[in-house]
Amino acid sequence: MNKLKWLLGDPERPQEYTHHILLLAGILMYLSAAVFNTVFLTAPFEFNIALVAVGFAHILLFYFSRFRGQFLTMSLLFLAIVIIVLLPANWIFNGGSEGPTLLLFLIAAFYLSYLLTDYPKSRYFFMSLVLVVPAFLVFSETRLDHLIYRYPSEQAKQLDLMFSYVITVAMSVFIMKTYGKRYRLQREKSDRLAQQLKVLAETDPLTRLYNRNAFTRLYENIDKKTDYSLAILDLDFFKRLNDRFGHQVGDEILVEFAKELESTSDASEGMTARYGGEEFLLLLKKPVNDSLNLLENFSQNLNLFDPQSQKLTFSAGLVALNQNEELSSAVHRADIQLYKAKSQGRDCICFG
Repeated sequence: MNKLKWLLGDPERPQEYTHHILLLAGILMYLSAAVFNTVFLTAPFEFNIALVAVGFAHILLFYFSRFRGQFLTMSLLFLAIVIIVLLPANWIFNGGSEGPTLLLFLIAAFYLSYLLTDYPKSRYFFMSLVLVVPAFLVFSETRLDHLIYRYPSEQAKQLDLMFSYVITVAMSVFIMKTYGKRYRLQREKSDRLAQQLKVLAETDPLTRLYNRNAFTRLYENIDKKTDYSLAILDLDFFKRLNDRFGHQVGDEILVEFAKELESTSDASEGMTARYGGEEFLLLLKKPVNDSLNLLENFSQNLNLFDPQSQKLTFSAGLVALNQNEELSSAVHRADIQLYKAKSQGRDCICFG
């Protein structure tokens, strides 16, 4: 897989990946066509030499597209060579309107519509060429009849048409499969972006905890609220710390505190959110007494220090939830207990 990625590029960029496959396959296809034409006399020898030369030209197109980052330029050059030079030459040296060239123009139109999906102006330009060039060849055939190589036999004509038909079917199936892969990758990318947007919408950008809106939504989905306790935690003297050491230090302390709180919450199957500023919400599926013990242990084991190695503490208000209680009501009751904790000198937990 790594070797293929090195050779063909990133599979998650299906247009480039597919085009590089086609360029390499084109080398074999042109060589095979030259051998086929030579064996069955379906084209003159000079045209077969030209096919071999075009096959080797594909090596240069592939090299500059894959390893020199010139995908778009090489793609446009490839289409120009095919539509303006190769297919008209195929028309002249492969029986004109009796030959397979119109089939090949069809597959060229199909392929360029895929290859240039993200480049509408270029796509419209080359699609116009795919319509104009064969129309010119068809309507000019009587005047160019003396230049057109006619099949030496009906059998040679049938073999050439069958060979071209097989290539057309194979290319069509290949392009359709690549279309499917492209849409699958785009859908997966859209799903990833949607998930990222959901995370951004539900999390606090600093601490990566749930934000207030997400916490509210999850809270409202709890069926039996009486099994839960809610705490609101507030870092003590945080404004003084911010003023003294700066907001960057304050942010770092908030992030560290959030990590410690989330770890404690996860161990107890709880839920944590940043409520605002230095305030955090903690929802625990425990009675108040058990929740109080957990918060006291958390307070004792919290190793959080300011830049001068002063230990940081928090105050908390804790309440038991009532059934059918709105979050705003529960937070208000917990906030009253938090105010009591601050009134008692901070670094303590009050409940009620």
